[in-house]
Amino acid sequence: SGVTASIAVTVTKDEEENPNPRPQEVKVEQIVPSESKITLFEGETRTVTVTVSPDTASNKAVSYFSSAHGIAGVSEDGVITAVTEGTATITVMAKDGSGVTAEITVEVKKKQTSEEPDPEEKVTNILLSQKNVTLTAGETAEVTAEVLPDDATNKEVLYSSSNIAVALVSQDGAKGIIRAVGEGTATITVAAQDGSGVCATISVTVNKKQSVPVNPGTPEDPKPGDDQDNNQNNNGNNNGNNNGSNNGTGGGGVNSGTVVNPQIGQTFVFGKFNYKITGVLSGNYTVELVSPVKKTMTTATIPAAVKYNNTIFQVTTVGKNAFKNNKKLKKVTIGKNITGIASGAFYKCKKLKQITVKTTKLKSIGKNAFRSIVKKAVIKVPSKKLSAYKKLIKKAKTSSTVRLKK
Repeated sequence: SGVTASIAVTVTKDEEENPNPRPQEVKVEQIVPSESKITLFEGETRTVTVTVSPDTASNKAVSYFSSAHGIAGVSEDGVITAVTEGTATITVMAKDGSGVTAEITVEVKKKQTSEEPDPEEKVTNILLSQKNVTLTAGETAEVTAEVLPDDATNKEVLYSSSNIAVALVSQDGAKGIIRAVGEGTATITVAAQDGSGVCATISVTVNKKQSVPVNPGTPEDPKPGDDQDNNQNNNGNNNGNNNGSNNGTGGGGVNSGTVVNPQIGQTFVFGKFNYKITGVLSGNYTVELVSPVKKTMTTATIPAAVKYNNTIFQVTTVGKNAFKNNKKLKKVTIGKNITGIASGAFYKCKKLKQITVKTTKLKSIGKNAFRSIVKKAVIKVPSKKLSAYKKLIKKAKTSSTVRLKK
């Protein structure tokens, strides 16, 4: 019949089928750190922040990585810690998988300390007023030392004799007084005390004291010359043997007594310790404490002086490795004449916890002298020397846990 009809159909999305359509993810495109280059000193920290673009990025979280943790470490919050001198790179990476990164260069410098001493001007030469001295037993001679350069930091010198049976030497500052003791030769050494190793020497020759000739008496007359000659011989012997070496033992002076020709380098045992003769200082014999006789002692008292064979010796140094590895030593007292404690003197005395320092003359402490003792050991020093001795102790590589007090 040719009749037709049409129907309009409208198709709509079934919203109930997918009510929460997934939004499109926006990736990170750029990371900009607050600082691209940082300089720190050892032990310092710095927090860095980053700006992540675009603002619409779906995941703005980042991770931090260090190229050298031994130089500079970094936490997950971006806190950079300087460890030791050097250069490290901190990388900041986006966590969204985009692969976007940024870098921060960190330079770590050595820690600066306010206690850093000024550079020392070392001694380069010592000029002496005399190089050769000839004396008769009992006589004295004066020598002066000029220390160069004029602006040397430490111009102190020390006089010593190679043969104290021939010549003694005492000093007053840079001036030395040589006293002839007995016939022979000796070398007087004048050494700089700044560690430079510079020294100068004086050759000393001592001649025997001659008796004054007397006229003989007649056979029937008394012989006064006999008494005079004997007295002069006795005086000569007394001067030769005792002059400068019998100046009152009670005051710490030297008394040659029964010691026969004491020489530098000779050793002897007295009490609990071994000693070595080192020289003469201000007219007094000096010795070094070499070691204890037994390594089982728990308490050691280093004396100011010792009297051996009627001779007084000032104890001025504690020798190298003197008490090393003494595993029972707990307490030490250091005498008032000690000027130097050599390297390793009390090294690995693992029970040593109390050291009392009585000397105010201490000028040097060798490396590791108090290393590997009790961690919280206490060193008691004279109050007026607290600051100076702190520097010596620190320079000797002593543990920072060891405490100094006055």
